[in-house]
Amino acid sequence: MDFPWEEWDTVALYAYHPCAGVREGVWEIGDIEEEGKVGIYYGDELAGWAEGWAYPVVLEGSEVYVFWEWDGDIYCNARAQGSWIFMTFGEKIINTQETERSVHAVFSHDKKEVYLAYLEGEDVPYRIRFKKIDLSPSVSVLSPSLYDHNCRHWRIGYPVRISWEVYKSIAPVCSCVVYLHNLNAIPDGDIKRIGVVPVNDNTSPFDTLSLSFTWVPDEDPGEYEILINVYDVLGKVGTATSDEFILTDELVLNSSFEDGLCCWEKLDGVPMEVETGAVHGDSCVKFILNGVEDYASLRQVDIPVVPGESYWLSGWIKTSLDGGRAKMDIRDTTGSSSLCGNLRGDNEWRYVYTQFIPQGNRAQIRLVAGRIEVDRWKKWVTIKI
Repeated sequence: MDFPWEEWDTVALYAYHPCAGVREGVWEIGDIEEEGKVGIYYGDELAGWAEGWAYPVVLEGSEVYVFWEWDGDIYCNARAQGSWIFMTFGEKIINTQETERSVHAVFSHDKKEVYLAYLEGEDVPYRIRFKKIDLSPSVSVLSPSLYDHNCRHWRIGYPVRISWEVYKSIAPVCSCVVYLHNLNAIPDGDIKRIGVVPVNDNTSPFDTLSLSFTWVPDEDPGEYEILINVYDVLGKVGTATSDEFILTDELVLNSSFEDGLCCWEKLDGVPMEVETGAVHGDSCVKFILNGVEDYASLRQVDIPVVPGESYWLSGWIKTSLDGGRAKMDIRDTTGSSSLCGNLRGDNEWRYVYTQFIPQGNRAQIRLVAGRIEVDRWKKWVTIKI
């Protein structure tokens, strides 16, 4: 590596580290804007600045990483595709306020991590510190579902907000790519790109980014998962996969309770069980009124409806003979409502239904259970939509 000293008239002193391939230059005070600072060079390229001797070290792989000490902290810059990712002074990666000796660095065998060793303290014996740095960002998918209450059902044709967190490494994040994995395809599923999210990242190394993407699914009903790739400016990639979810064209999600109480909001502490052997489908929900609570309900909100259109709510209900009662109702944001059922003391499955014409564009359904004899402590109600 050439070091053309004679071309640098403002340089007063050099310290050359042959094993590292890094040169320090001390600029003459008063000749340039950065008075009194030390230029950290990789060959003839400026990687950063320090005050006083910084004892830089370099790691060379598909990218170049330069580490040095400045004012008790450890700084870094990295080079890929012919340019440095931090254009001015490098970037602080470890805040110790006590590092007064050179930092040492080494790649892991697969060059996916960097291990740093450095000293802390102003007096002997110094403390030896170690730090492992994963060079790729890591990702966690936070919200593979739009709906609350642990719902993993998404409605086809309605917006879904996908959110994730990125735990950065050294380099800024520049983009994220979102994929849909169709688990119904045989043999290994089918993957297609559904979105690209550019990222303008001005945060510090190792910060956390919260990102999101809105998608309107138009796939066939079935099971899917979201895959996310996150890229930083060095070309490093972090990946994450969401939990599996179900795309459905049903307005009422998990209406038959085959997926437990997923997508349903429980409004009280009354015990509820999901049982098999329903009159229609595989499962039903059972409310158990225990004498402490005389009223219980489940609800599902934000059901998309069209004002003026006609809808039908129907299902099956049976109650205990000793006082259980139940009903189903539907209402919208304007207060329009309709109910069906209101059955009591009937240990047979009964089919109930009601018509509803909403005035608003969102509706909610409630499944309501109650008691009619307060002196009888245990009642139950079973409902199937």
